[in-house]
Amino acid sequence: LRVFTVTPNPSQTTVFTVCIGTEPSAPDAVSLRSPASAVIAPGVNISVVGRIFKTGVTNVISGHTPSIQAWVGYSTTNTNPTTWTNWVAANFNQKVVGSDEYIADLGGNLAPGTYYYVIRFQQTGGFYYYGGIDASNNGSFWDGITYQSGVLTINQPAVPINDDCSNALPLTVGNVFNDNAVTGTTFGATDSTPTTIICDGITLTVNSSIYYYVIVPPSGSVSIETRAAATNSLSDTVMVASVGNCNSLIGMNCNNNYTGQFSQLNMFNQDPGSTLYITVYKNGAVSPTVNENFFKISAYTAVLGMDQFEESTFSYYPNPVKDILTISNNQMISVIEVYNLLGQKISSQRINDNEVKIDMSELPKGVYVVNVLSNQQLKTIKVIKE
Repeated sequence: LRVFTVTPNPSQTTVFTVCIGTEPSAPDAVSLRSPASAVIAPGVNISVVGRIFKTGVTNVISGHTPSIQAWVGYSTTNTNPTTWTNWVAANFNQKVVGSDEYIADLGGNLAPGTYYYVIRFQQTGGFYYYGGIDASNNGSFWDGITYQSGVLTINQPAVPINDDCSNALPLTVGNVFNDNAVTGTTFGATDSTPTTIICDGITLTVNSSIYYYVIVPPSGSVSIETRAAATNSLSDTVMVASVGNCNSLIGMNCNNNYTGQFSQLNMFNQDPGSTLYITVYKNGAVSPTVNENFFKISAYTAVLGMDQFEESTFSYYPNPVKDILTISNNQMISVIEVYNLLGQKISSQRINDNEVKIDMSELPKGVYVVNVLSNQQLKTIKVIKE
């Protein structure tokens, strides 16, 4: 027995103990008890059960035998489990006629596909022993012939109901986000292949679109926003508002990151009773997964305390304007958005200043709507361009 250090530094010393002993003998039996196979939907777990029996060990101790450990392993290839690298610790379940029974969940966050699984056991300081199962649901030592691996099939996710514009789901306009917020998912959307869109003048890679629609309220204004879901949430959405019909949608507004990585669309001067179609994408080239696909979405009229600015501290001039519009407020201005009367976004700027100068010299003559976000409040003004 020769012992080396693993560092390049000479003359290092330490104190350690060398134990010489015998390898624990093999168990009398190990087995994968259930299930021999299973078919599940994404996000669902199965309980994999296995047992170990060893004379003089498991049958002389009531309850869990402390020196025994167990794991459930899985692989995408039906190979010898001694080569596998994915192992999940199994928990003691019960005593069954002198055997220790262990259980572990499998499935959960695994992607759709076919997986092979076994259970393995180890007595402290000993070798691993692998349990398989036969066609009649009898278990024994895995041999790859009679006693093989269990087979788990995880089906492809169900296609979202609103996968297509023609099946867009309605959003009911409330006063604030939480009034009528609903939870949606992009998991299983048929267009999961990455594509590119232009959003706020930036080329983005997105995938997995789903559709909603909202009826414009009598005010002609509505806000649509996405937020994180309670569980398995998307981390980043892109949202587009369009008019027209599902055979010929015309994009009017797009937002990528409004609050964190989520999106908000503020639509003004729309025809009351008209329909806006809302497309939600997962941002990025990677498709949604079992543990990243949900989000909340809501349509509402009160946009961050709309028009609650302190009028004495807010000003904008000149109006009408030929070239430069100046906007100032005693609170820090964070976002400026300019829309035409069709509701199309002309420009958007992120700012951190009390005064902003907007160059409108290149815009055609007409009336424009300017949204000013400051201190979590939104002020909407109409500006005439001469």
